[in-house]
Amino acid sequence: MVLKERLLVRPSKQEVLELVEEIINNPKMVKELVDCCFIHKKKVDQMAAWTLGHLAQRDGKLIQKYFPRIVTLLEKDIHPGVKRDILRIFEDVPIPKKIEGYLYDKCLGFIINTKLPIAVSAFGITVATKIAMNYPELKEELLYVLQSMEGYGSVAYTYRRGKSMKLLSK
Repeated sequence: MVLKERLLVRPSKQEVLELVEEIINNPKMVKELVDCCFIHKKKVDQMAAWTLGHLAQRDGKLIQKYFPRIVTLLEKDIHPGVKRDILRIFEDVPIPKKIEGYLYDKCLGFIINTKLPIAVSAFGITVATKIAMNYPELKEELLYVLQSMEGYGSVAYTYRRGKSMKLLSK
């Protein structure tokens, strides 16, 4: 069965984890999985992004060469779950310098956009903090943004915000 067709049936988490193992054993499937992230119908992109996130957790090196393409999904008007899963990838892997600035700017936008689902903003906090920790001027900027978001969000958002502020203040 073609990967797109497998994702159309909305696999369970166990099936996604089995698919990840299959992709690890057949790395040529990575390109097809990334391509599926750009199919914005019948939730194929959501299932593909979810699978890609699990793949990154298991073996992030397999998808490194696709990072510049993957981050372009953050620009698109797509399901927030895809954005959340794309951000989740960058929590688990080293972020290449060539996409740090772009990714940081996108994350800042997600953090301050109160119309987005909280999960997208929360993952944005974590990824932006990971990048900012390497740049003193970004640490100050992000700390200011996070302070301005006091009183907003769920328990998970507040927890991530507080954890990041503590890290950035060191």
